[in-house]
Amino acid sequence: MSGHKTLALFVLGLLLSVKVSGLGVHTHRLVNRQAAEASDSFKSYLRTGLGFPDSIDTSVHGKTIRDWLEEGGHREDDLLRALRHFHDPLKPWETAGLNLGIDRHDSSVRWMQQRSQGGASTGGFWSWRDARRLYYEALTEPDPVRRQALWADLFRALGQIMHLVVDASVPEHARNDVHLLGALKLGNSYERWVGGQHDLGNSQSEAQFIARYLSAPIGFVSDTLQLPSPAGETIAKVPVARLIDADRYDGTNPSITVDGADPRAPVSAGLAEIANANFFSESTLRGQYPSPTDEGLIPINLATPLGRVRRYFSRPEGQGLLPANPLRAECAGDAYYHRGQIGQPAPYPCTDEVVWQQVAAHMLPRAVGYARGVLDYFFRGTLQVNRVFWQGGGSPGIHISVTNLTNEELDGAFTVYARLGSEAEERHEWVASVAGGDRVQLGPGATATLPLTLREGSGASGAQLLVFRGRLGLEDEAVIGQVFTVPYVFVLQDRHETDLQRECTNTVITREPFESRQAGLQVLRLHHARCSYVPVNQRMSGVIYTNARFSQDAEERQPAIAAIDAFWRQGLNRFPAPLALDGVTAQGGAWRRTGSEPDPTTFEIYDPAPHRQRAELMLSVRLVSGETILTGLAGFGEAFAGHLKQLRAHFDGASWAYLTQSDRGASMTVISNYTDVTRPRFEVVSVAGVPNPTDTFQAKLFRGFSLPGEGTRVSQAGQSNNHTVFQESVSDDFKEHGHGALPVALGDYEAIGPMLAPHPSGPPLRWEAVVKPVYDPNQLAFLGTFLMEDLDAHEIVLTGLEPDP
Repeated sequence: MSGHKTLALFVLGLLLSVKVSGLGVHTHRLVNRQAAEASDSFKSYLRTGLGFPDSIDTSVHGKTIRDWLEEGGHREDDLLRALRHFHDPLKPWETAGLNLGIDRHDSSVRWMQQRSQGGASTGGFWSWRDARRLYYEALTEPDPVRRQALWADLFRALGQIMHLVVDASVPEHARNDVHLLGALKLGNSYERWVGGQHDLGNSQSEAQFIARYLSAPIGFVSDTLQLPSPAGETIAKVPVARLIDADRYDGTNPSITVDGADPRAPVSAGLAEIANANFFSESTLRGQYPSPTDEGLIPINLATPLGRVRRYFSRPEGQGLLPANPLRAECAGDAYYHRGQIGQPAPYPCTDEVVWQQVAAHMLPRAVGYARGVLDYFFRGTLQVNRVFWQGGGSPGIHISVTNLTNEELDGAFTVYARLGSEAEERHEWVASVAGGDRVQLGPGATATLPLTLREGSGASGAQLLVFRGRLGLEDEAVIGQVFTVPYVFVLQDRHETDLQRECTNTVITREPFESRQAGLQVLRLHHARCSYVPVNQRMSGVIYTNARFSQDAEERQPAIAAIDAFWRQGLNRFPAPLALDGVTAQGGAWRRTGSEPDPTTFEIYDPAPHRQRAELMLSVRLVSGETILTGLAGFGEAFAGHLKQLRAHFDGASWAYLTQSDRGASMTVISNYTDVTRPRFEVVSVAGVPNPTDTFQAKLFRGFSLPGEGTRVSQAGQSNNHTVFQESVSDDFKEHGHGALPVALGDYEAIGPMLAPHPSGPPLRWEAVVKPVYDPNQLAFLGTFLMEDLDAHEIVLTGLEPDP
């Protein structure tokens, strides 16, 4: 066996027996923590996109989200995973990993996206693809306990991916340098020195370390994550790999890794490219890489932390690289003096604490900024649910309006899940497919209104979750979750009672006949005794349902209603109606939220004023989301009872004919629907005990003219069928008289009486009507999914009390 192979096997054996890692595990915890805290978009998305109320401080499966990210930063060094934490940006990705001669490992850009990371032998599956799988499963898992464990695994996986990016900030990991002495703890190393700066367990030194190295992250130019993978790459196909290697630095252009005008400015380069081009590592100080080199370095003598004077080498200004000075040191075999050696070996290039301070000052802020990029990129997909609505008519169905707030195109499938129960024990249940389950394309900033296909028998909830799975920009297996609510209030009236105010009149008409064939029927005599009834002291009540979910403590619902108004609408005019909510009077018929008080659940309107002609009583509810839901209430309109006698005449050009007629009648109006409503709100079941519809009227004829007869009728009236009218008429007299019989007809007319209203013989006004809510099939499905499972379809009885005669 050759000497090189023997040495390689020896090194491999040592590596298998020790933990070959980058930065220490506690350093990784700190970097991941600071990256999460530095990402405003990630923290905001946790709250508004995923419904974690305390953002990174939300507890999942026994730890906070922040803690799980830190845990991932720790656990990525389990077993032999650290052997896959190397990436040489000057090599093709398939050979860019740690190369020990006879043993080669995946580059970190590939390990990050490896479909199979080896399972138990390498500490489990925690790749980018695994994180996407865990994300989808966490969003869709019905069981809350299992879902909590999935969330924990997701954030741990992201922490482990962040670890891979952070290790790329270590020069050794970007220059194929296994830094064996440091790994064996036989010498110092950059990683061990960094760990020593925050003294594990020493809160003061930790705070100082964070303030000095981690508190001001340096990010990257955003187009870095728009770069496709290299041609032919089959594993690291998601652009998150570009955080490590953007393929911009090729060994001849190190200046591309830094902004010459501002060394802290973001650049479009991967973290490994910056580390490789700007810093030496323990074992690459003798020209193994094209940059940096000793050429042009300026020697300078500086004191070491131990008080010795050592020669260092600094980069002159204007080289277009990071001003990391000194760049390297010159060691002189200090250990020989302490062992009493007579001779001293020649000075050799090295790195030490002074050099490492410069590496840390430039690379640790980038480690935080690029690790933050992992979180921002993973959760970059953002959706906005504008509204969910149902409609009938020519385009029936239930629809969802969605906007893609991401600057990348979406192409995939959407589904909707109900979030049932309280926040503490939330259950997820699939309730709807979007666009029939077909793929939907949405460009950046585009909005689409898509049909929803609801699953029958799903639990009702106003809290929902939209889940996308498909292509997002250059990533084929992306997942997006977006919590949303379908804020809705449903007002259900349960009664109407009213008193009646009566006003009676007598109308008498006397005319003489005149000969005219165009005159038709002439009314010679008329006497109409008539009483009108106007509702007063109207009393209406009902229930207000909301679909706001229960708060964290599960004791009360979160506020959903911002304002409630009761008013009479008469054409373009509005008049306030006296309103009480949950038994408390609302001044001026208006209620406004003043704080976190519970939503009103019952309403009552008591209005002593006489009913305004053609006025409609409305209850307007404005939600905290801004939407206003207008509900019309059913009640009585005006009513009439009377006794009418008439003497009519007809001249056909040659002779006269006369008719004496008397009728007793009554009519009553029920206001059940409203002039600007496109569909019925209520169905009138009956009025005055008579089913709707009913029509038994029999017309009578006189000289070819059809005259109102007698019978009972209940039918719709009004241009929009917004009123239902009850009519009943009884005929007492209907006598025809021929030519020359006017005196006889007059005698018959005068004999009819007495004229009374309301007439003792009726027909009576029975002050009762029955109405029931009417639901469109799409409305019923919508309400059953987003408001309540079993809608109360009870009948509402309207009653009135007529004053004594």
